[in-house]
Amino acid sequence: ISQRRRRKERRGIERWTQADLEVFSEAIAEHGRDFDKIQICMKQKLKKRVSSSETIKNRDQVRHMYYRTWNKVCKLIEEGEGKEALPHSKGDGGDEGGGDAKSRRERDDVKKGTREEIKAILAYLALKRKLKDDPKFGVRYIQLKNRGSTLFKVKGKRVKVKLPVCKALKKDD
Repeated sequence: ISQRRRRKERRGIERWTQADLEVFSEAIAEHGRDFDKIQICMKQKLKKRVSSSETIKNRDQVRHMYYRTWNKVCKLIEEGEGKEALPHSKGDGGDEGGGDAKSRRERDDVKKGTREEIKAILAYLALKRKLKDDPKFGVRYIQLKNRGSTLFKVKGKRVKVKLPVCKALKKDD
């Protein structure tokens, strides 16, 4: 009975460190949505830095983080797609009806394809590394996703974030 209990025990919730998230992002870019390969990649890269095996994430934790991040991305797309505006151009507000239809269409396109899903997640993780708790995060994310890069100031310094290159998507071509 005790062996049966041990097998069913789950690891508790563990905080993902910045290093975990960076390696997670690299692994997604390399392996796409293959959670086993992502977990192995993370284990190999973090083994050098981590002293105990408890802090290395397992497949379920990797899968959970992927879908948790995807849910955040979907919310950003729903909230911010129509709000994109260049910092130097205010817009006349006349495109709002068309913008909503466009945002719905793009959101559906993103939700349909794994290819776009991975690109959207990588864009989110790349921007999250640079911009922690910025009130304009949603707008910056949409700019990064649509244009491939975004430029902003952090503590008085100009920072440019580019959409990461995804090796996993290049393999499919």
